[in-house]
Amino acid sequence: MEISYKGLPLRLTKSAYYELKELGMDLYDVVEILEEGYKCSTCERKEGVIEKCLDIDNKTIKVVIAKSYEFWSEREVYAIIHVGKFKVKK
Repeated sequence: MEISYKGLPLRLTKSAYYELKELGMDLYDVVEILEEGYKCSTCERKEGVIEKCLDIDNKTIKVVIAKSYEFWSEREVYAIIHVGKFKVKK
């Protein structure tokens, strides 16, 4: 089964894989943040880049994805380029 967001498959970059592993998360957690999270950037991202955050307890988890192209399957995908966690500012 392929995990996707807005009709495009999700693919991990190497750095995002290690970030997810360190946080004890998986792709299902990423989809939850993308679907239930809020836009958290104060600056504008490039077209095709999505940044979402979700507050859990006193932490905020941020996911950044970018539209990309997978050459071996010849289709567009979303590349997960960053996953991070930080304290909620009051």
